[in-house]
Amino acid sequence: MILAPMKMLDLVKTSGWSEYEQKTAQLIRTELTYLTSGTTPPAIRLKNLNGQKVSFEDYPNTYIYLHFTDPKNTICRQHLDELKTIASHYKDKLVIINVIPEIQGFTNDKGWAGLFTTSASNLEETYKVKTFPVSYLIGKDGKLLLSPAPNPIDGLDRQLGQLLKSDYMKEMQKSNKPGVK
Repeated sequence: MILAPMKMLDLVKTSGWSEYEQKTAQLIRTELTYLTSGTTPPAIRLKNLNGQKVSFEDYPNTYIYLHFTDPKNTICRQHLDELKTIASHYKDKLVIINVIPEIQGFTNDKGWAGLFTTSASNLEETYKVKTFPVSYLIGKDGKLLLSPAPNPIDGLDRQLGQLLKSDYMKEMQKSNKPGVK
């Protein structure tokens, strides 16, 4: 019988292994699950263009599209243009947080959707951002839902539509409406 790696790591906690082996197993588990769906997203220090703090906790019970982007990049601008349409479809259900590099004098004169923020966190360490764009979808429960998430021009709208349809069906089932399964 072959056990999945996570189950094997769990056995180290319960099988009388040494403290060193238990710590090693925990480090391996942490590395294997880092940025995976269902985990808590890493803390990141964000501030909007006015210098005010922005936090995921500011948006309870809402999907958060965390979009690392660079408005000077042609591909990123295409994604930001597409996000305008997507944001209009999901106004009350989705918050878009665009994390951009420190750009002196940047203003959102294109009317792109979402909040524009910068980060004091090391993005390469916290979210493994090496190139732009890269995105994550944080669920209403505050956990990573899609990691990484589809880009705006590569299926994000469709994925959000499926999620919200699923949410709607679950709500209908909870309310015991006849004929809904």
